[in-house]
Amino acid sequence: MRSAVDPADAQAAVDAVAAAGLDRSRWAPPAAPLDDRSWSAVWALVRNRRLVGLLAAAAASETWPLTDDQHDAVHAAHRQALAACLLLERLVLDLHAALDAAAIEHRLLKGPAHAHLLYPDPSMRTFVDVDLLVPGAALASAAALLAERGGRRRFPEPRPGFDRRFTKGASFTLTGGWEIDLHRTLTPGPFGLALDPQVLLVRRDRLQLAGIWIDVLDPAGRALHAALHAVLGSPEPNPVALRDLAQAIEVGLDAGELIDLAESQGAGAPLAVAIDLLVDRFGWEPPPQLRAWRARRAPSGRERRWLRSYAGAGASVRKALVATEAVRGLPAKAAYLRAVVWPADPGADRSTADRWRRGVASLRR
Repeated sequence: MRSAVDPADAQAAVDAVAAAGLDRSRWAPPAAPLDDRSWSAVWALVRNRRLVGLLAAAAASETWPLTDDQHDAVHAAHRQALAACLLLERLVLDLHAALDAAAIEHRLLKGPAHAHLLYPDPSMRTFVDVDLLVPGAALASAAALLAERGGRRRFPEPRPGFDRRFTKGASFTLTGGWEIDLHRTLTPGPFGLALDPQVLLVRRDRLQLAGIWIDVLDPAGRALHAALHAVLGSPEPNPVALRDLAQAIEVGLDAGELIDLAESQGAGAPLAVAIDLLVDRFGWEPPPQLRAWRARRAPSGRERRWLRSYAGAGASVRKALVATEAVRGLPAKAAYLRAVVWPADPGADRSTADRWRRGVASLRR
């Protein structure tokens, strides 16, 4: 039985927007349009958390009541977001052709891949950048290709060889403000270093975009990436990534395959947290196999320590230090620590000493 959302609780209403249309969610929309005060709070959160497409879809199906003014605001914002998505998809095709011509293996991640492969209508899942997974050994070549196209890297490589061995990836801004993220692995910190990206590159699927076939992660890989992004990608759980995970499971993903992939890649603990968030935030009921696994899956001491490293003040430094545990071999650990503690270019816009002092202090709490 579905439960009605309390319109006075803006966060609950936003979670209901994020869950709108899921078969396994118990949340029901409000019975009537929100009053101006409640709408103002909910609409600000919906836009901030990039849920406009889901609210637009719920309104179009007449399952989420809106006033005429509210409908106009949603329609205008959705139309603007979709225009940006079309430009980004054109950029995807351009980058795919360039990477193919340079013989650089790559997989399209998140945004357009999830929109087209997980949702009944891709307009439900908008996006604001392009994410590509490339082998570590090819990351420098891919970065050079972007630089040739006017891409400006946001942060320099800490030391030569760091990208190939240790980085999560590198972010570039192209002319026009478009952001391109090149990934070596799926998440920063210890869980990203524990993961073997080659396993994901081998397990591939394909997406047809404007008649062009582009390689993407396979269904279990897409779901795992969504779980990691939801739990580890930002200080607060990412509702779009949580919806991607629920959507991946509801469209027919084999739960056992997802569990096996997560556990083999050292990512069982964040997947378990993501399932808990779906239950708590979306009122979502996991399928039996996933529910049974979650009931018996307890994190180890190391997993709890790794998970804590992603939360709170000083997380960027804490993740970097704790991630040393995931680096294999003493020489590699030494190379990793040297790069993150004494980068060749610490960056002119921040105090490295202050940043590390805060991060180390947070480890003691």
